Amino acid sequence: MIKTLIFDFAGVITTAALFPRVAEILGSRTGIGKKAFHKRLKVHEPEYLLGHCTTREFWKAVCKGTDISYPEFATEISSYQLNEEMLDLIKKLKDEYQIILLSDNYDALLRAMSKDRKLQGVFDHVYYSHQLHMVKMYDGDKIFNQVLKKIKANPNECVFVDDKEINLIAAKGLGIQTILFRNINQLKEELAELGVKVQH
Repeated sequence: MIKTLIFDFAGVITTAALFPRVAEILGSRTGIGKKAFHKRLKVHEPEYLLGHCTTREFWKAVCKGTDISYPEFATEISSYQLNEEMLDLIKKLKDEYQIILLSDNYDALLRAMSKDRKLQGVFDHVYYSHQLHMVKMYDGDKIFNQVLKKIKANPNECVFVDDKEINLIAAKGLGIQTILFRNINQLKEELAELGVKVQH
């Protein structure tokens, strides 16, 4: 029986992944272009997601040779748009299930999320990569085992929802039910197939 639902943040609870949007905006402003700017972000992303560098250090590395200011960069990487329909669904599911947020996250984004009233009280527990010093893509077994231990849950009682297929591999290997998020209707259908009580 499913008792716990674990959600990713960007691309699931937000309307889009964060760094591709940042790359498009700042790549255009600098004249570097989206693809080249996204490459800069990806090169330095692991250290930032692991909490091994500050936002200012991340900015210096990514924006070297450009005129992008630190405040401008920090604002863009911490901007997101919530998927209101997803939030409504999660709030309804919370009546029956333990709701967990597990996000490959970073300091600037967490600061913005902490001030967002719409996110307050939504999750029973939250776990962020830069605080755990582990990311789902590289530390899948470790991060999921740690979260399961903290929330005192058995893998077969959990469902993990993420928009990146690579992030589902470790969870699935541990016996956690997984759903690759594409849209909310598809999510509701797959949750219902797993026996989760979904209000349509």
